Amino acid sequence: MDARTMRRRLTAAAQQLGITTEPTYDRSEGWSWEWSDGPTVEVVAAALGAEVADRVRLHRRPSPRAAALAVILEALHGTDAGTHLETSPDPTAAPDARTDALATALAETAPLHMADDPMLLRRHLHETGGPAALLHPYTGTHDADPADPLAMTAIEHLTQHYIQPGDAEAREAWTHHLRTAPDAPALARAALADTEADRPTRLAAVAMLGALRAELEALEDAAMTAAVEAGASYTALGRAMGVARQVAHRRHSRRAAGHPARLSPQRRQQEDTPEEEPEDTTETTPEAPEAAVLADAQAVLAEPLASRVAQVLQARPQPATLGQGRTHQVLHHLASAIRARNHHTVRSAVEAAAALRTRQRPISAHPDLVTALDALHAEVSPQE
Repeated sequence: MDARTMRRRLTAAAQQLGITTEPTYDRSEGWSWEWSDGPTVEVVAAALGAEVADRVRLHRRPSPRAAALAVILEALHGTDAGTHLETSPDPTAAPDARTDALATALAETAPLHMADDPMLLRRHLHETGGPAALLHPYTGTHDADPADPLAMTAIEHLTQHYIQPGDAEAREAWTHHLRTAPDAPALARAALADTEADRPTRLAAVAMLGALRAELEALEDAAMTAAVEAGASYTALGRAMGVARQVAHRRHSRRAAGHPARLSPQRRQQEDTPEEEPEDTTETTPEAPEAAVLADAQAVLAEPLASRVAQVLQARPQPATLGQGRTHQVLHHLASAIRARNHHTVRSAVEAAAALRTRQRPISAHPDLVTALDALHAEVSPQE
């Protein structure tokens, strides 16, 4: 194959694959073709065909961005940087926003002479403190700031502050691989014991424990579902959890409906309390105690007033301002009235509501609840 035909074949392959560089020819070394990133050597060789590819030295060199990403992937996931640069269809594509941001930060901070050399970049990253040194301080939020992928999470902040000084392995795992401490409660205890901890550290402990609680609740829900599917009764579930049967049933059903049902104080005496005492047999949440009581009324009786009241109270962002036991008594009367259409129960609820209007934390703070009670009372009054 003459030189003209060879160049024509190489040019056609370059156009097909989107490579902007051109092959070169040297009398002593023959044909060579280098390009930055783009398709792999195997893909280019396949496009050229064996007859041409065997006569050309093909080389895909990494851009500074690709080299930095390869080193970050190696640190975080153990992927060999050289293998990534040779085999990845797109060596500049990061799997997630944080990895992308870390690669960009490494490429920007590395000296120019090592920008596209993975070995030099690896050494530079290690000497400057690893990927942990590229992160930004904790911002005091529940999780990483989506606008800043390099912002530390709560557990990362606590890991960096409270790794045991003598634990070189844990320090290496964090600074160079971003592996957080496995014992989250120990981090929280360390933060609480630190009398000089600053505000972000205090907030980090709160946020981390909140995330841990959410994870435990999800696991508890999955365990309850598995137990029910295995034939366990809610009585058995309640005994296993240390709560009444009604509490276990409500917790499980509310979570199945997509409502939060955080762990409440588990009182054994609930087992012996009559069911009509809602404050003892009904699980409530700090976020919406009224909604927890009215959930059954809305589900059992598709009645417009019940639905309206439940929707209003479930949408309320703040917890009830009334004393908890007294509030539940009023709401229990309302839920019972909606079910039974009993005007005596309605009157009792309205009278209790009226009495609460004079308290330091009046029921008038919830005008929708007052309106619902009054409307229901007016509806059944003509029947007296």
